[in-house]
Amino acid sequence: MCLLVYILTNVVGIVDIWLHAVTTTIIQPTTTPLDTPFKFGVDQVLCPPYPDPWYEAISPCLMQSGGWGGGVSSKIPGMLVTANNSDSLETITLADANDMAILVKPNIPRDLMFRARSFGARASCQSINHLCKENPVVNCTGFPSTFPPYNALKPSGSTQLTEGDSRLFIQSSNCPWDIACPHVPSDQITNVAATLNSTVPPVNAYNLWMQFAWEAEGDQDYGLSQNVSDAIGSYSNVATMLSNCTLYFYNVTVDYNNGSYLLVDEELSNVGLSDGLGAPARLGHFASHLISNIEGRAFTDTSTGDLMTYLQQDLSRLALGSAAVITNISTDTLFQSSLGSVIVGRYPFWPIVIFLALLYLLAALALVLFLVMMISNRAESVVFRGDSRDGGGRQMSILELTQMRLRSPLCLVAALFPPQRNETDRGALSIETDELNLFDEKSNDERIQVGLHSKGSEFGVFREQLWQSEEDGRWTKPRTQMKELN
Repeated sequence: MCLLVYILTNVVGIVDIWLHAVTTTIIQPTTTPLDTPFKFGVDQVLCPPYPDPWYEAISPCLMQSGGWGGGVSSKIPGMLVTANNSDSLETITLADANDMAILVKPNIPRDLMFRARSFGARASCQSINHLCKENPVVNCTGFPSTFPPYNALKPSGSTQLTEGDSRLFIQSSNCPWDIACPHVPSDQITNVAATLNSTVPPVNAYNLWMQFAWEAEGDQDYGLSQNVSDAIGSYSNVATMLSNCTLYFYNVTVDYNNGSYLLVDEELSNVGLSDGLGAPARLGHFASHLISNIEGRAFTDTSTGDLMTYLQQDLSRLALGSAAVITNISTDTLFQSSLGSVIVGRYPFWPIVIFLALLYLLAALALVLFLVMMISNRAESVVFRGDSRDGGGRQMSILELTQMRLRSPLCLVAALFPPQRNETDRGALSIETDELNLFDEKSNDERIQVGLHSKGSEFGVFREQLWQSEEDGRWTKPRTQMKELN
């Protein structure tokens, strides 16, 4: 049995070394829920839903005579957001959510997690260069005669561009691109006198017919490289890009986790809100931003699809940000948590299983040994015969006698100062189970005392003979033979 315990102990040590050699440490993220919500949600302060039923005389949200917003002060929040200079809002694009642009709060700590409501915009763009022909001016099949608004074939000096100039021309309709409905003419947009009123009930789907135009300086020919995509057309010293984008606006729910956003839910906004959000884009408020952002890609991308993807991402981001005056308010998060991390050990499966199995086996073996020893010790007893006090023999368990001596210090005192008895009586006293009976002091015996010696100034444990007074029975006049406890 002892050999088996020795072998198991050494095997456990070897497996322990193996386990530590293959163990690795990892950083485990932790999440702590918080009761107090953050002000990281975005809500609207303007543009309630239209009354039901809708009637034609209703003007879109914030549309007044002379334009949208009623002054520069209402446009400033959008200017700051589109220029990425706002302290209260910013727009980001979620590429994994089909290029949804959303409004979020800037400078949020990374060690947070929450869910919040906000607003989003998504655009779907396509190149329409292939639908337009020169005969003798540029006409696009299926589009109104007002599109494209700029004729790149007109003689030099009669165009709407100057040398080295670039411009974005926009026409808008409040319907899908393949449905006939009124367009906002380009000249009305230019004169800031456009009305976005519809003759049919409006829908949350805004078409932008866009013509990007660049005119070279002097008589330089654009001479576009063969590597430019089919979305760009060249007419002598003028380059153009014709595209159509459909813009939608959404109420969204997003999750924030460690610096990144995930779209959880989206729902088309009511038309009263979407008309207000879409107006700046339809009126070309950020045209200079858009053409500046797109022209670098327009003359370098070789893929029409890639160029249209970039256009729809930038368009939805600018459209949503330019109407920030409508959504410039914070609201509570739906739930929130703080993020942390702890360092934990990662144990391989088999080493830890073998190690635990050996530990349990060793523990079971130790328990068996303990039970066997306990049973065998209880069965083993000591017998003393010829006890002068009871005339017979006594039998006591060795385990019980050992426990008493380990538990009580009186057993040690009795062993150091045994009574003056014969060998048989001393043997009987040694198996007493009461500590006080180990002393067996009689009236004529020396008594064990702890204290100051009667014939000196020494302090200790000693035996001392006492005399009993005949008058009151008290013990007096000691005669002593001291034993010091070393």
